[in-house]
Amino acid sequence: MATETKATSHFTSLSAEAAMDVPPQDTSKLIVPQTTKRRKSSANTAAKEAMTTSPEAAEKGPAAEAKSTSTEKETREIVSEAKVMSDLLARLQESLARAADKNDSLLEAIEATEARASREGQPESETSLLRNLRARLAASHTPNSNARRDLSSVAAHFEKQWQKVEESLRLWEMKHRQLRKEQNQLQEHYNKYGRKRKAFEVEKYSWEQELSMARKEILEQDDRLTLLSQQLAGTKEALEVKTSELASQRIAFEEEKLAQETVGAKVQDSEAELLRHKLKEQVLKNVELESSLLRAELGLQQRGEAARALETRLQRLETELQQARLASSRAVKQFEKRTMEANKKLSDMTAELSKAQEHARRFQELLTAERRKQKSLQHALEQEMGKTKGGQGAAGLSVAAQRAYVDTLTETLSPQSKNHGPTRLEDVIRKNEVVMIENRGLRAEVRRLHMENSHLLHRVRFSDSNAHYMRNQVVSNVADRAELLQRLEKAETQYKELESSLTRQAAEWVNKRKSEKNGREDHKMGTGLVRYSHAKMTMTCFQVEPIPVLGASERTWNVTSKSPTQGRCIPVHKW
Repeated sequence: MATETKATSHFTSLSAEAAMDVPPQDTSKLIVPQTTKRRKSSANTAAKEAMTTSPEAAEKGPAAEAKSTSTEKETREIVSEAKVMSDLLARLQESLARAADKNDSLLEAIEATEARASREGQPESETSLLRNLRARLAASHTPNSNARRDLSSVAAHFEKQWQKVEESLRLWEMKHRQLRKEQNQLQEHYNKYGRKRKAFEVEKYSWEQELSMARKEILEQDDRLTLLSQQLAGTKEALEVKTSELASQRIAFEEEKLAQETVGAKVQDSEAELLRHKLKEQVLKNVELESSLLRAELGLQQRGEAARALETRLQRLETELQQARLASSRAVKQFEKRTMEANKKLSDMTAELSKAQEHARRFQELLTAERRKQKSLQHALEQEMGKTKGGQGAAGLSVAAQRAYVDTLTETLSPQSKNHGPTRLEDVIRKNEVVMIENRGLRAEVRRLHMENSHLLHRVRFSDSNAHYMRNQVVSNVADRAELLQRLEKAETQYKELESSLTRQAAEWVNKRKSEKNGREDHKMGTGLVRYSHAKMTMTCFQVEPIPVLGASERTWNVTSKSPTQGRCIPVHKW
């Protein structure tokens, strides 16, 4: 019985030493459920604000930057706490390994005690008890060694997976910074689009004002031209009447002249000069009226062309403005979608981290309870050692047996109890079963952590693929924007070239028309004069002849070389 008590005391001392080897942990960094809840609520609030933020509210740059900085800081804290949890698990593995080693040493000590008892001729009852205790410890040695081996492999695998997760988190942080940079670029592009849109609206308003003024001027010109056409119609009628009167007067004058020539009378110079001045004034008036009518027609045509050009340009600019609005709205929607996805991923990672912190807190509580037990065992061991030094050891035992008795003191040993009954072996067996149950619980917890780690790795890969897709979308949007800008510059260049070409052609056409009109007028003035000579008197006057009604074809082909109809005879190879 004394040998059994000594073995039990030795097992207790080894367990106490294993507990003393475990370094104390700072629980302030692990047990933070309230802080985690506050962080989670703040992260959810930030996500909701990001989802409900409009593009106009996104222009509050400092506030958004501060929120992003706080989120990044919380992510760093989460990663550091996860590292602390990983270190805690590693230390737990080391403590379990040391406990298993000391369990092996306890088994060796029991075997040595049994051999020594058999050599010294101890009673058969003590030898059988030691043999039974050794059999029980040997039976628990195999599952303990298996658990140690499995725990070491699982811990190594967990450490490897945690390194992968840490690397993935580092990559995610880099991508998060890159996405924030792209977000700032998109915000700058959106602001630039807003400024361009405002400029387009101002220019559109000015063009509408100019177009309305041009329309008013065109209507006024139309009214003036209508009035002028009415005046020209009246003037033409008066001119025809005047022409008929002059023709009749001319005929009467010629008849009178012929009659005077027959009788030898002389024509007075004053009347002929007066008639000639009247004819010249009438011709000049007709020329002035026709030139004013031509100028009015040219001005009206120019105003109409300008109005049509303004309408075309206004339509084109409205189309471009609609396209720019569509592009900006698409970019804003895509940016909001990416922000919502990023906030959702951040909230999921925060929830996973809170679960990991809860597991770490439970491990910390288990370690604290075990440390308290080991302290109580150490205190009992010190008291027993004091009693042994004072000569209160078990009677009838050798010095080696008393030393083994002190080394194998169990947890259930009371400082006041001095009679060691057979219940001590049952306590040892019960303690061993409790340790095995805790070991199974720890193995189940390690398996669950392994599954959670694999789930986190899957989510990190999914977030990596989403970030890659969003980056490709941003690159394609930037390329499309550059292409649209190139097309806009090309269209503006073509528009300027077309405008200059139209201006040049209009000027050439006006000059051509003026030259043709002047040529026709010169021809008319040159062919309409007839010289009369009679009795030492020379007189030059206009010849007014009746125009035949059916002579249009002859007049068409008897015009000068500057006539517009001459182009019909140009050969095809000269076009």
